[in-house]
Amino acid sequence: MRALRSGVFETSVSLPSALEAVLNRTADGTRLCRQIKVLGAPYRIGSACEQALVRITEESLTNTLKHAGARQFNLELNYRPEELRLCLRDDGIGFDYKPCGGSIKTAPDESGMSGGLGLVGIEERVRRLSGRIRITSCPGSGTTIEVIVPRVSRIWRWLSQLKRLAKPRNRLGL
Repeated sequence: MRALRSGVFETSVSLPSALEAVLNRTADGTRLCRQIKVLGAPYRIGSACEQALVRITEESLTNTLKHAGARQFNLELNYRPEELRLCLRDDGIGFDYKPCGGSIKTAPDESGMSGGLGLVGIEERVRRLSGRIRITSCPGSGTTIEVIVPRVSRIWRWLSQLKRLAKPRNRLGL
């Protein structure tokens, strides 16, 4: 399991610092200017969700570096009481975006060689988080990926833990 994790959370204590580490590690040695902005008071959203947002950021930044020819990459993390919003934006060449993998690519698809899943993988990760995604791009105007993840209330977490404890056990008590 440890090998599946990106390693950023071993040295970072918060999602904003983990995302900043990803931006620096991935774009190090490139000419890409990157900026991170955090709005609202940070709160924990669970390690699985944080890990998914890190992977989404890595994939988006990798796509920007490989295909977009961008000079700027902006990351905005907005902690709202009811949801967390992650907005990833570049000023690259853009492309004709179609949901669910039907996009017209402006550069050769290298995802098979790099092991990445591209936008389809990002969309799938967001679905697993019960979140929403908005991808906007068109040729000549860059790309924006906005991920919105609902905040699970403490009461809902408590009820789901209570439900797990109330599950019937077999004869062996398992």
